[in-house]
Amino acid sequence: MNIRNYYYERDPQYRERVARSNKKILTKIIKGAARALAQFHQYGGHRDIQYPNFLVSSDQDLNSNVIDVKLIDFNNSLIYKGNQPDRIEGIQREDVYKFGRMVYKLFNEHYGKRIPKLNEFPIYNHNSKLDRVIKACFQDESIRPSMQEIVDFLNRNNIGEFEYERNIRQVEQQQQHHETPQIEHSLPPDASPPPVAANFRVFAVKFDLFSKI
Repeated sequence: MNIRNYYYERDPQYRERVARSNKKILTKIIKGAARALAQFHQYGGHRDIQYPNFLVSSDQDLNSNVIDVKLIDFNNSLIYKGNQPDRIEGIQREDVYKFGRMVYKLFNEHYGKRIPKLNEFPIYNHNSKLDRVIKACFQDESIRPSMQEIVDFLNRNNIGEFEYERNIRQVEQQQQHHETPQIEHSLPPDASPPPVAANFRVFAVKFDLFSKI
């Protein structure tokens, strides 16, 4: 069965459309799905990332740390052939974005299917791991993580934060050391302040279902 149906059967709160769902099951499923896609990215780009293409065996042990997930449907995939690395890397970055979109829609579907625009999300400092993964997947391609980085982050393997989070921290440190006021003071009174950083996007999931994981 696909990951949505698997989760639907194992979380009564999800079936009953209760806002706060079982965070442990969610994280285990996402770990397995991320691992499956990261493994495929060793060979190419998938190009059809959606929950029906991630399958789970119904007899898995829920006490395990990760739910094993199998990735299927490679009809549109592009495999490394030695002369297309740039094209495949672009497809993989798009896979990562679609993975984040899948996670958001899958676990927020009771609130509507539309993915909010980035400027609709306020900055939110207390984020769970799944919130942070979704936000990382939605970043500009230049700082979007690889699927292996997402796997390592979820499993606490030497990655404690994503690049966009490091950018935020660096900007906050600069502001604390008063390195930016002179820029703001040079602006006309009616001018808008410059963006804090143009190469990354900061936003929080509108419905924080995964707090304190």
